[in-house]
Amino acid sequence: ALARWFDYDLIKQLALLRPDFSFVLIGPDYVGTLAPRQILDIDNIFWLGVKPYPQIPDYLHYFDVATIPFLINNITHAVSPLKLFEYMAGGKPVVITPMEESMRYPGVLSAATVEEFSDKLDQALLLSQDTQYLNLIDQVARQNTWNARARQILDALSE
Repeated sequence: ALARWFDYDLIKQLALLRPDFSFVLIGPDYVGTLAPRQILDIDNIFWLGVKPYPQIPDYLHYFDVATIPFLINNITHAVSPLKLFEYMAGGKPVVITPMEESMRYPGVLSAATVEEFSDKLDQALLLSQDTQYLNLIDQVARQNTWNARARQILDALSE
């Protein structure tokens, strides 16, 4: 979802810094935050709008790298976006802004500045061909399925 927590300025600066990349956004513009940012005026930023949830893996298949470019604040530090595990399950390296909760998972690449994010995108492209890394993010995804989480809760309750 595109909303107030999405770092439009980061994506805009990245797109200008990296015209060799395409930045594809999928999801609803919940509160009308997209248009005022004028990022769609940049040639290598594409917004595909809302897509049916069952089709998202088909789109993810064509990504080289997945990103979670959220603004950093107390709320985003505490969230663990579901899409982090979905991206990993899809076999995609993930580059995020430094959200504390999300950074605790192995395989996540974090960057605080535009330049760092650009470097991490390059690193992620290399990792997308690394079998050991892909196995790691697959393991993290499997440890964070709804079934795995439910098992953790049931085990904790039975203790």
